[in-house]
Amino acid sequence: MAKKLKRRTKKIEEPKESVVFKEIRDRFVRNWRLFTLAAILLAVLAGGIVWWRASLRERESRASFLLSQGVERLKEAEGLSGKEADGAYRDALERLTDLLKRYPSTESGRLALIYAGRCLSRMGRYGEAIQKYQKFLSKDGGKPLCRCLALEGLGYAYLHEKKYEEALASFKELGGLDQCFLGGESILGLARTYEGMGRDKEALKAYKDFLSRYPDAAESDLIKRRVALLEEKLR
Repeated sequence: MAKKLKRRTKKIEEPKESVVFKEIRDRFVRNWRLFTLAAILLAVLAGGIVWWRASLRERESRASFLLSQGVERLKEAEGLSGKEADGAYRDALERLTDLLKRYPSTESGRLALIYAGRCLSRMGRYGEAIQKYQKFLSKDGGKPLCRCLALEGLGYAYLHEKKYEEALASFKELGGLDQCFLGGESILGLARTYEGMGRDKEALKAYKDFLSRYPDAAESDLIKRRVALLEEKLR
């Protein structure tokens, strides 16, 4: 009798995709607690980020409102005189100080340092004004206009305190900014500082430089008188 040939049965291999899926499923089953915890942590983190951003927007909104109140009161004070002006400056400073205490890290909080410095200078408290301007400049991210305003205020506060070298440094830095919007303030600041130091030739040169660059400036008549006085003095 002829022998029956045995048929070789070929073992069917599972597709690679199903093997991979099975491994993933088994791993998930073994570590389901860990995966669940990770999902919970991710959800909490996402919720925290959403809450943090909403909180930042709310803080900035409140800080912006307080800043607008302080600046508005400061502008009112600059149009007044005597006791009315003093009261308005105090009120403006209180509002700005409240903002600085409650929301110091906001954009409005940083800007409040400039306006607080301006208030303090108008009130004759130049040493405190210097501290505000310096604090802003140490924090400022480099916005040209804000930096210009702070350096101008700082220079004049130093000038009133007779700290001439510091005033010169401030006005020179102000003049060195590429995008300064205060046209001529650095030159005037230098001229007034040189005059305060008794360096009349340098003051005269700076005043003339200002007039040549800004002949139609509001201060031009006053500067012309200063030029005439210094020329007479130096003869």
